[in-house]
Amino acid sequence: MIELNTIKLILWDLDGTLINSEHIHYNAGMSAFKQLKISLITTAIGDGVDSKKCFEIFTGLALNCEQNWQIFRDWEKLTVQNTFNSITSDLAIKQSIELVHYFNQLGITQAVVSNSNRKIIEKSILELNLNKFINKIFSIEDVVNPKPHPEPYLNALQYYNCLSQNAIVFEDSETGINAAKKANIKNIFGIGAITNNYQPYKSLNLDNQSWRADIK
Repeated sequence: MIELNTIKLILWDLDGTLINSEHIHYNAGMSAFKQLKISLITTAIGDGVDSKKCFEIFTGLALNCEQNWQIFRDWEKLTVQNTFNSITSDLAIKQSIELVHYFNQLGITQAVVSNSNRKIIEKSILELNLNKFINKIFSIEDVVNPKPHPEPYLNALQYYNCLSQNAIVFEDSETGINAAKKANIKNIFGIGAITNNYQPYKSLNLDNQSWRADIK
């Protein structure tokens, strides 16, 4: 059982956790491929895959030469812009937003730890009206090794001088949950029943109107 009076830090993933934007990223990437006239070998992708791996899977182009890197950079820049233009407040995951306000009332520091681009995270936080509650952003630009590597979560714990047992993580993907586990964080809440498959501390059902009673 989690004693909230021992918790010093709440770490939120972004996409699929605070904001229902997974499809926005996918559509933005597909549009960018079309705009740049880049041929694809598949349109199927798993959850929690970073942009470089997405590009390689979709195009079959390995990032092992400057020509492919330039194609990737052009695609990524356009994808970020397409995503930025598509983020709106109606994509909020309301149960998570309620928890952000709840933890703020308890005086617990909150941060976002995401594999997303900083520009996208900042736009999302503003659209969700959470800029007063989120203390810091840890983005893909801040790490050498993104999730599922533990580096993003280890960086957050180090920045706040917080022990892993005094932190709570909210994640919606196997990639993110594994990253938190590797950082030795035990208090991991999975967003959506499917996260039961990844063995977090507890999964939160999206069919429930509120999750406050589950945070224990």
